[in-house]
Amino acid sequence: MSAPHRRLSVERGDSAALLIYLAERDAFLFARQFRYPCAGHGDPWLIEAIAGKIDAGESPEDAARREAREEVGYRVSELTKIGAFYGSPGGLSELTHVFYAKVSSSDRIGDGGGVDVGEDVEQVEIPAADAVKMALAGQIKDGKALIGLLWYAASSH
Repeated sequence: MSAPHRRLSVERGDSAALLIYLAERDAFLFARQFRYPCAGHGDPWLIEAIAGKIDAGESPEDAARREAREEVGYRVSELTKIGAFYGSPGGLSELTHVFYAKVSSSDRIGDGGGVDVGEDVEQVEIPAADAVKMALAGQIKDGKALIGLLWYAASSH
């Protein structure tokens, strides 16, 4: 073992993320949000997988379903677990659970946009093939979205 070191651990709680596939349009639905910490790297408006914090007493699956309602206005029933990851294990405790869900227009139950919870979320629909190409070309920088899209590209979903 090395000598003792001072460590920093940011306790954020865990989160759930969701890659939503719009079956009728062969497209994915993402959130586009302003992220101040990313401003120093150019464009702080990120295309992201639908995601949010897991509330006390809530399962990762329930959190993913809630976030789908809040951010994009879709009811999600079946979820496929893709995996879970630590975004920055050297400093953050947050474990992000990543899911995939297929929806149709009949699952639309609201406008989303995060307005009810104080967020400003732009909904972005990207054809599935284009989204995978964007991920592989480095145009999507959100880790949750990258994990979901690479899983999608490598699997039979």
